[in-house]
Amino acid sequence: NEVYVEENLWKPTPIMSDSFVASDGTNLSGHTADGNGHEISGGGNAWSINSGGFEINSNTCEWNGNGNFGSRAVYDFDESDVFLEADIEEVSGSAYTGICFRMNGDTGWFVAMSWVSNELQIIERTGSGNTVRATLTGLTDTRYHLQVRVEGADIYAMITDQYETVFNGVSYTSASTN
Repeated sequence: NEVYVEENLWKPTPIMSDSFVASDGTNLSGHTADGNGHEISGGGNAWSINSGGFEINSNTCEWNGNGNFGSRAVYDFDESDVFLEADIEEVSGSAYTGICFRMNGDTGWFVAMSWVSNELQIIERTGSGNTVRATLTGLTDTRYHLQVRVEGADIYAMITDQYETVFNGVSYTSASTN
């Protein structure tokens, strides 16, 4: 599951960004993305909570312990081919942390770090459950920078650790759902 990725493929202009500037304890639901001056369409849309609970603390979005693997904060920017990135960190009680995309109710895709198995996983989510479509193993840190590129039926993910060590990526090229 190794993928060679040309450097310029990972540096598109973001279509949204959020630096999560708010008072500690602010519920993410209804928080307006600030754009941070980097997005194509500017800021303005608000986050919503599909399931579970999230809040802002120290300018980061954090799961607040409510919900389970299905906990999802949603920012709808009406694009299916996207480049997404986020800093993810292990949280006590959380088995997974990651990015979901192309979500329609309980159907869609996740690229998530499994803190239990130390794997980066591409996961297809349907109403009946989750199917792991690809994995990258051997990841043992508790904080990573995750980048995901979704284009047509192709999903590519790359992860770097806190020291900016680049690990091989993982991909899945038959993502036909959504």
